[in-house]
Amino acid sequence: MTAPQRAQIGDHYLDSGPLFCLGGSQVLADLFDVHFLPRSKVVGAVVAEVAHNANLVLPPVGPHRKRGVKQAARAVQGRYKQLITAAEVVPTPEPALLGTMKTELQTRALATLPPGTSPHPLKNDGEAESVFWAKSTTAEVIANDADAHFLAAKHGVTSSTFVEVARHLVKVQKAVKRKAIYRELAALSSRDIFPGEHLYSELDLV
Repeated sequence: MTAPQRAQIGDHYLDSGPLFCLGGSQVLADLFDVHFLPRSKVVGAVVAEVAHNANLVLPPVGPHRKRGVKQAARAVQGRYKQLITAAEVVPTPEPALLGTMKTELQTRALATLPPGTSPHPLKNDGEAESVFWAKSTTAEVIANDADAHFLAAKHGVTSSTFVEVARHLVKVQKAVKRKAIYRELAALSSRDIFPGEHLYSELDLV
C-alpha cells in the first residue's frame, strides 16, 4: 500500500533516508536546496537517527555496508544545521494518534521479522513522527522506507520517495541533465544508500 503521488512537492517532512541521499550527493543536495529546502522540515526522531548513524563505530579500513550512510549522516549534520535545530518535538504527554501510529508500525514490523529476531524498539519512530506531524499540519512525507508509505496511506497523508524528488528535479531545472541525476542516484545505491526505488536506466526518471 502506498500513498498517491502528486504533481508538485509542497510542505513536507524528510525522513532519514532522503536526508542520507542529500548527504551522499552534493549535486542532488545543491539542487534540492534551491528548489525544495524552504518547504522542508524534520522531526526529532529523525534527527536522532541521523546522529546515531553519524556516530557509528566502524572498522577504520575496508568495506562496510554502513560506511556510506555514516559519511552521509555526518554531511547532513554539517549542511543542515538550521533544519535540524528547528526539528519538531513530540508534545508531552505523547498524543494518542502518534501512539497509535507507532503501534501500527510495530505490529507491521513484527509480522515481517525473520524467526528468532526482535525489532529495534525505536526503529520506526522517525516514520511515525513524520507522518503524525505531516497529518497535523497538512504536509507531505518524503521517505524511502515502505513502512512510512504504508502508514502515510493509512492516515491519508501524501508520501513519495527520494527518487520521486529526483524526477521533479529533472522537470524543474535544466542545469543538471537527467543522465547526471540518474548517475548520482546510482552512485548512492552503490554505497548502500537506498533512494527509495530501484532504478535501471535514466528513463526511470521520466
